[in-house]
Amino acid sequence: MTWYGSLVPDDFAIHAVFACSTCRTSLHFDSDLASCGRCGVSIPVVDGFVIWTERFISANEARRRGNEIRAGRDRYRSLLERKHDRRIYEPYAWFRPFNESTRALEMFRNLLTDTVEAGVPILDTWCRTGWTGEMLASWFPENPVISLWEGDRDHLGYQGFMHWLPAARRAPNLTVVFANANEPLPFADDSFGLVHGLDTLHRYDTSPLMGECLRITSATAPIIFPHIHLTNSEPDPFFERGCTQLHGSVWGEYLDHICQGTGRSAWVLAEQDLYPATESRPLIDSRNTPHYNGFVVIGPSSWGGVRLNKPDPTTEPDAFLFANPLVTVEAATGRAWVDPAALSGTVEHMVNRHPVALAALEPATSRRLTSTECQILSHAETPARLSDIAARLDISNDALVAASRQLVADNVLQIEKVSQAMAELQGHYRSLKPQRRNTFGALWESLPIRYASTEVLHGSDGSLFGFDDVDTLVQAVRHWFTDHGLAKGDRVAFLATGHLEYCISVWAAWLSGLVAVPLSADLSDEHVVEAFDQLAVKAVACDRANTRRVHNLRGDRPYIVFDPTDVPENSDRYFIDEVGPLIEQAPLPEPDITGSDDAAIIYTSGSSGAPKAVRLSVGSLLHTGAVMGDVLGLRNGDRLLSLAPVHTMSGLRNPFVTALSRGATTVIAPESAASALSIVDACYTYGINVLTTGPVFLDRIASLVERLKRQLLPELRTIATTADRLDPESSIAVQEILDVQIVDYYGLTETGGVVLAAVKGCEGDLGIPAGAVVEVHQNDTRVDPGTVGEIRVSGPSVMSGYLGDAAGVRFEAGWVYTGDHGVSHEDGSISLLGRMSDQLKRSNGEIYPHERVLAALESREDIEYATVFVEPQSRQLVLQLTGSTVDRAEIRMWLEQQCGTEGMPDRLSINDKKS
Repeated sequence: MTWYGSLVPDDFAIHAVFACSTCRTSLHFDSDLASCGRCGVSIPVVDGFVIWTERFISANEARRRGNEIRAGRDRYRSLLERKHDRRIYEPYAWFRPFNESTRALEMFRNLLTDTVEAGVPILDTWCRTGWTGEMLASWFPENPVISLWEGDRDHLGYQGFMHWLPAARRAPNLTVVFANANEPLPFADDSFGLVHGLDTLHRYDTSPLMGECLRITSATAPIIFPHIHLTNSEPDPFFERGCTQLHGSVWGEYLDHICQGTGRSAWVLAEQDLYPATESRPLIDSRNTPHYNGFVVIGPSSWGGVRLNKPDPTTEPDAFLFANPLVTVEAATGRAWVDPAALSGTVEHMVNRHPVALAALEPATSRRLTSTECQILSHAETPARLSDIAARLDISNDALVAASRQLVADNVLQIEKVSQAMAELQGHYRSLKPQRRNTFGALWESLPIRYASTEVLHGSDGSLFGFDDVDTLVQAVRHWFTDHGLAKGDRVAFLATGHLEYCISVWAAWLSGLVAVPLSADLSDEHVVEAFDQLAVKAVACDRANTRRVHNLRGDRPYIVFDPTDVPENSDRYFIDEVGPLIEQAPLPEPDITGSDDAAIIYTSGSSGAPKAVRLSVGSLLHTGAVMGDVLGLRNGDRLLSLAPVHTMSGLRNPFVTALSRGATTVIAPESAASALSIVDACYTYGINVLTTGPVFLDRIASLVERLKRQLLPELRTIATTADRLDPESSIAVQEILDVQIVDYYGLTETGGVVLAAVKGCEGDLGIPAGAVVEVHQNDTRVDPGTVGEIRVSGPSVMSGYLGDAAGVRFEAGWVYTGDHGVSHEDGSISLLGRMSDQLKRSNGEIYPHERVLAALESREDIEYATVFVEPQSRQLVLQLTGSTVDRAEIRMWLEQQCGTEGMPDRLSINDKKS
């Protein structure tokens, strides 16, 4: 497809549609200007956007204004950062795909696509959020669509549209024009084959609006006005509605008059009758409806009585899935509900003003969603492509659509083939994430504004690095990688402890599309060589302590060495010597990276067997990094100290991704910070706001209660722990000593590291799901709260798989089976009962032969599932059975016969499926 200037595709000849709104003369287009030869008026064209709201009698003035608009992008990016930090949502933007008016229009989709000829332009008069134009462009891929917005106002304005929907990234048949529909429109007569006027008929003056719509459309072209305010009734409970409000019969009489003798007819319909509509219905006027929201249709008179049918969801692989933000899903139980407090309380505002939409959700909120439905919705929150979700769940596109069908019918899910850019914008409305693409490069582009007044890094020697300093070094290291032959997908091993230059080099690797492989500095030489070979490592980065063995073990791989904080004068190799000569070179372009590309390979701790190399994608790291920011309550300008080793999931994610996602300063822990007191001292010295560590640290702090005072750490707000059970007494003691919030989170490396977070008041010790679907299952079926089973996890954060043919935890159909016993609770939280493969001991220390007992139980047809665990509070050893005809006395007798007295549990729990 070729383009006319930077504006529109010339095979649609869309420029011919434009005409001066005063004299109707065709406009002349240059790359940065549209002008009328008769009136002498000039209009700026900025990056393909016709800005009709800015008209000048001087071409130079129009160009000057266009340059001003083009130069204002940083102000918009700064606005995005402030809205993100303050959690300022635009409810009508995040709700647009699910709004009653949007869904009501779907009943006309088949009729409209059968009526409007290919190649004929379509006008969208009120594209406030970008969605309506993109939706129409998707429905009519062979028609040029022109969307109007009123000008530089509301939550997008000029810069918002240019940021999110530039010409090169939005739907190829969509043109966005800034023009006010309350004024004469800049289009030629008889140019359009369809006008879509969401929120238009009651918002603007009928004169000139209606006359203009009739003028610019062909003789019988449909004109649709979804959503008008009627006075047929009032909302109950009442709320104020703005704009023009008339009775449906008044609207009908007016519309009948303007259609008389034209071959067109008008229908005033009740919006509520079209949504939610699940069955075919005839097009019959209902201007005396008892409802207060209407839907106006002007179309060929032959449409009278025609059957309206809701189309089936698309199965096109490039379509995107969108989850309804009104709905909160309790992943552990499958319960869907409407949380008024969600999205900073904007959900409450929407349900109060949209009772019809709330009622339409009742089928979904009155049942338990299936596990697969929960998986789909977890990915659709991003949102994500249909084909990508299907691949993650290991099912076909058709199977995914089939599994989604009820969610779509219940208005919990929407499937639409909009552009990648529109999907990102809709995701932004829900998440407030400022960056567009789901790549590390997009995150990096947002950092200059995010770090405008704070440092990116604080070295252990006290050195401070702002974004410009960091970016200079990162770009130089990127050149070092390129000069040594590394390309996208190659792997770089890191053998070092935490270091400022470690951060620099990992970020450089990610921006170059390389895969970071952090290795433990405690690995033996044998294991280092084994890892280098297994991973096909192309380069190595190490600290001074590992230089000699890397030099000896690297083979012919290039390596770069991090400087110690006290570089000896006789050192023969400096980090700056390697990258310094590359600083002046121009930044390298970002390679073509997607969210599914590998970003890191992390070896597991070995808690579930021998350490295994876990592949984590770009999308996984960015998702789990953002989730961790929410869990920590991390804010712009905070100072984060991570004590986890950098070769672990938390040690890599928290300082390298989470901090950047929130504009927090990563503080490199000094080597002296080994004891509890030295860590407390570091928190005081560096003004730490958020500390991530492990439960052992809390135990040590709790033991020092008499030596610590609150005034020592006035800035510390949150301590987060993971990797082991958190002792409740230590947690309470530390909260009281330091007056901080204690957050405990759970997740395997295979799950992305954080999928559950304990919040105050939740029943389960692991907490509630965070950015993932986490449930307790037996035989791949989610069990009810109170029933013991295995914890499994699904969602955008889980691994892409193991490297090679390593046998680790089960990974199937998008689920990571953790191997941990757990139980869910009615509040959606989960408790951990222990690992399925661990030795189980009675309270007296005797080892229970659980493998022999479970093997014996497999022979019984009346037992569907069996598990053994130690109850945390009582420390009793519990054998839990699930079946439909299990007799307690008989099973105890049988078990003693098969396994002896040593096979008898302290307590036998039976989940009778008959009840």
